[in-house]
Amino acid sequence: MATITGTTIINKAATILFDVNNVKWSRLELLGWLNDAQRAVVAMRPEAASTRATMQMVAGPRQNVPTAGWMLLDVICNMGTNGLVRGTAVKRVDGRIFDETNPSWQDATPVTAVTTAMYNVRDQTAFDVYPPSDGTGYLEVLYSLDPVDLAVEGSVIGVMDMYSPAMLDYMMFRAKSKSAPYNGPDAAQQAQSYFQSFVMFVTGDATVIGRLASGMGALLNAGPQLQGSVGDT
Repeated sequence: MATITGTTIINKAATILFDVNNVKWSRLELLGWLNDAQRAVVAMRPEAASTRATMQMVAGPRQNVPTAGWMLLDVICNMGTNGLVRGTAVKRVDGRIFDETNPSWQDATPVTAVTTAMYNVRDQTAFDVYPPSDGTGYLEVLYSLDPVDLAVEGSVIGVMDMYSPAMLDYMMFRAKSKSAPYNGPDAAQQAQSYFQSFVMFVTGDATVIGRLASGMGALLNAGPQLQGSVGDT
């Protein structure tokens, strides 16, 4: 649970920038970068904003992640017909193998308590269940929240407190990037160093920096497999 406020991180950024009066970098500007930092952390490490919730299934195989979420992390167990009673665990399987071994699985008789969940990261806000749901059962799921922007800096951050140093590094990266065209290569080098520090803190993987720099895009180890078991990384 997060307890650190945006004000705390913004004050640290202003101190490091030797701009405690916020002449060169306004507090509103720093708040915008703090909000970007939250998204950057969660994009690389979805579990930084993970939450458990009980959701009622809709009829059929396809189920949607709760609206506040952007990525499913795991389907844990059935929760009865009222969302209060913990039931059987849900098995996670590779959807491609399931399609090949049981191609008519979507036509199975709907049930209240499902046995299996399948997830494809290219369809991040939904997953499939087997047998199809009859619309009366509930599931306990783990998913990553889409960080909500801090409207005011005094609000609590939307990721775990332990990621606040990484958020500070990201804000410094953005601040130094802004000044780089005017302050020469030193500012550009500082921006790069802060970005590397941010990536290393969040991922713990130095090779990620090279992949990002070479334009390879999203991290390969930040979430579930492209297609496979729910929650696999």
